[in-house]
Amino acid sequence: LAQVTDLQAAVVYLASEASDYMTGHNLVIEGGQSLW
Repeated sequence: LAQVTDLQAAVVYLASEASDYMTGHNLVIEGGQSLW
């Protein structure tokens, strides 16, 4: 399972102005689960 630290960077990015022009994209934030 993902830890809080795994999610922090994505949350900061999505809350920042850097993500203003990001549309129509799914961020996969699952702590590396898809590698299994």
